[in-house]
Amino acid sequence: MGYESFVSSELAKKLKKAGFVWGCDYMYGLAVRHKGKEIDEDEEYELKARGKENEIEYIDGGMRYRMYFDNTEDFGGYACPTLSVAQRWLREVKGMFVTIDYFPDSWREHGSPFFEWKVRSAKLGPLACITGQSQTYDGALEKCIDKCLEILLEEDENN
Repeated sequence: MGYESFVSSELAKKLKKAGFVWGCDYMYGLAVRHKGKEIDEDEEYELKARGKENEIEYIDGGMRYRMYFDNTEDFGGYACPTLSVAQRWLREVKGMFVTIDYFPDSWREHGSPFFEWKVRSAKLGPLACITGQSQTYDGALEKCIDKCLEILLEEDENN
């Protein structure tokens, strides 16, 4: 079984705004905390019963749960796909192509190897692409997906 990285809760929120409705085995949901510690429903109820509801902190998208979710329900959760699933959705549904290249021999110029990410899409114009760099593959993929979502959400605001 391989290791897969999930999108961050911030990317999950942006994916939902951009129309991502593919089913996922995980979701980000509301985290409930008291004095910095995660609490369950019973503890939350007990604090409310004692009149201490002002001590309860609610964090939107602050907790990842193993639960099937597809963003079609609107109770405050966000589907949590892996980075590769988000990349595939951008390609297949939105026509945005993401590539990551590795430059292991870049010690002389940059001081360390790096990954370069690229976004290509007809939305950017013919032969146009946006690039950036990261020290890790997952970091490059997350930055690239974030850039794609920025473009999509900006396009939605302008229409």
